[in-house]
Amino acid sequence: MSRFCNDCEYSISGVEIPALGHDIVIIPAVPATCTAGGMSEGSYCSRCEEYERVVPVPVNATGHKWDVGKVTVQPTVTTTGTKVYTCKVCKTTKTETLPKATVQEVTPTDKEANAAPVNKTINRPKKVRTTSLSKKKQLRVRFDAIAGALNYRVQYRSAGAKKWSYAWTDGKTEYYLKNLKANGLYEFRFAAYKKNSSGKWERGNYSKITRRYYYKHAVKSAKPGKGMITVKWKKKKGATTYQLQYSAKKNMKGAKTINISNPNTLSYVIKGLKKGKTYYVRVRANKKVNKKTYTGEYSKRIKVKVK
Repeated sequence: MSRFCNDCEYSISGVEIPALGHDIVIIPAVPATCTAGGMSEGSYCSRCEEYERVVPVPVNATGHKWDVGKVTVQPTVTTTGTKVYTCKVCKTTKTETLPKATVQEVTPTDKEANAAPVNKTINRPKKVRTTSLSKKKQLRVRFDAIAGALNYRVQYRSAGAKKWSYAWTDGKTEYYLKNLKANGLYEFRFAAYKKNSSGKWERGNYSKITRRYYYKHAVKSAKPGKGMITVKWKKKKGATTYQLQYSAKKNMKGAKTINISNPNTLSYVIKGLKKGKTYYVRVRANKKVNKKTYTGEYSKRIKVKVK
């Protein structure tokens, strides 16, 4: 740039000053998360408006990227299950309720059942209880549920038989042994089946063998006396022992059991009872074969008030 005088034409040459250039300011991007949106990167010049400003624009949330999920509670035919999914990015979890399983879903094939390894952490069914349904020639068997069990396999046979017969309870904690013969001797036991994390079947140990004498006894009479009750029962041909139970509670909780070892003894006097108190009594016949005792079904409870 030059300067000069209009009168004498004196001139002075100046120095050209270069442009400052743009002062670019970066607006950092805000990354989007699984649940929250973000912003793209932006920029502008702090000195002028000639720079083409880059305006940040909203970025949508990415959404969760769920894994395939893990079944934490297996559904059964009577209860729903639970499946937990985990986001691969933020590790957030969500829970899904699985519908009740169908009988087919909880029943292994015979090949799968026979090949299933024993997992000692799976408890064996306990507290096996039976009810005689003599008119239908059936025996109803119940037991306590095993946590996580999808099904229970039943083994049963007549006394003396070498081979077991097999059946499934369809995930229920009861089973009906059918077509039984009066006064017959039967053995049965149960095992709980589950699926492991790989979807393979495994089972627990079988319960202890329960032996039943398919016969329900009857009490002839239960007469009160002073602080006592005289109980009489019918003689059962073939019975080797009898058992008498009495309790102050109708559900027989805390009942005391008296073992009658002589099969010809058909009465017993329960002494030392509280006067004016009500008691419940019942009797059953047992049969011992080859050093194994098969217990019969208890008679109906008889209610007696002590004098």
